[in-house]
Amino acid sequence: MRLKARLDRVAVRVPIPPPRPDPFPDHWFPARVPDADVMTDLDDLFPTALAEYWDAIAAARAGKTPPYDPPRSFLKDCPLPERRLAWRTEDKFPAVWASWRWLHAARERVRPGALPPVTAAEFDELAAWFHAYEGRLAGLVNAAGRLDLGDHRQTTLEVMREWVARGRGHRAEETADDLRKLRAVYGDAGEPG
Repeated sequence: MRLKARLDRVAVRVPIPPPRPDPFPDHWFPARVPDADVMTDLDDLFPTALAEYWDAIAAARAGKTPPYDPPRSFLKDCPLPERRLAWRTEDKFPAVWASWRWLHAARERVRPGALPPVTAAEFDELAAWFHAYEGRLAGLVNAAGRLDLGDHRQTTLEVMREWVARGRGHRAEETADDLRKLRAVYGDAGEPG
């Protein structure tokens, strides 16, 4: 009893931190997303991204390979939240992670100083323009193999190809902004090709 009283006094003086929250408890994103009302006012991107995210989670739960929850033998000495975190990696659940990145990108758009938002339709239209004129743009690169974006910025076709291929997820606003600038500087660059 004496030890318990001492421990209680120590606990009052040195608060024990609460356990670390599991970022992926039963779902991988909170049901109530902060700033959701602001985001749904921007355009169709956020509701579409959120729906795709929940669909990806439902598909992951329904799938058998790999199982949604880690097997008992996986990191059996660790607490369940840490086991889940280590188990639910991008290589096992690529659709969930891709849709999470898209949803995160949608949320990032509302922060102060963010680039103008890009809708899925506008991104697809800019990507189609890039693919249509990529051959012509290759002939317009400078001696260093770069294209001017204006504002003393340059990029390469390889960088633009990579970011366009990544699609509407992470860095979509930056990619769209660069594509808008390329289009403004080079126009339609003559005939597609």
